[in-house]
Amino acid sequence: MIDFNLDYDYAIKYDEVELILQQVDILFDTSRGEVLGDVSYGTNYSEFLYNLQISNDDIKYTIERDLSSLYLFGYNYEVNVSILAGSENDIILVKIDFYKDDEYFNKTYKIVS
Repeated sequence: MIDFNLDYDYAIKYDEVELILQQVDILFDTSRGEVLGDVSYGTNYSEFLYNLQISNDDIKYTIERDLSSLYLFGYNYEVNVSILAGSENDIILVKIDFYKDDEYFNKTYKIVS
């Protein structure tokens, strides 16, 4: 059996930050219904780009609900959503700040159609 890894370092992750970011990356990159055995896992955030009546707070609430299903090693999070008008398509920027005690890191995701 051959394993593959998108990172250039070790295939196994031990650092809490790397494990959290990996979970969030998988969540954002998986469409609903792609995981066999758990058809409810995944996201359809790109649908927000076609809903003209959705607000930043609605998107934020949905992302926070999805993040609450992940194992975050005691980290809390704050989600900030910005909708940018593009020349062809709109863009949603999602900045997620993770914090625990005096530790802090963040990640920004871009949602496009």
